[in-house]
Amino acid sequence: MLFAKKIDAETSTLTDVRNAILSELGNTTPGTTEYEVLIQQLKTVCDLQHQDKKSSAFKPSADTLLNGGLTILSILMITRHEQLNVITSKAFSFLPKLIR
Repeated sequence: MLFAKKIDAETSTLTDVRNAILSELGNTTPGTTEYEVLIQQLKTVCDLQHQDKKSSAFKPSADTLLNGGLTILSILMITRHEQLNVITSKAFSFLPKLIR
């Protein structure tokens, strides 16, 4: 990749923390208090990962949706006018400059 995102080696991700907890779980005896603490930490990390996935979902802004909707509406109006009448260059001035 040309512009790869630089990752700091000092910071750990939630996946790294989850993997560390899972490896510790493999070394502890089930039923002990340390095991229960690790299970609670694992639940917390999994909840944080789930919340992180929800917040990182792509959500376009309202002005982007409005701009797209108006562009589609203007194209439909021009094609409808073209079916009924002779089209003039004035109709193309309603389109955004990106489409022309």
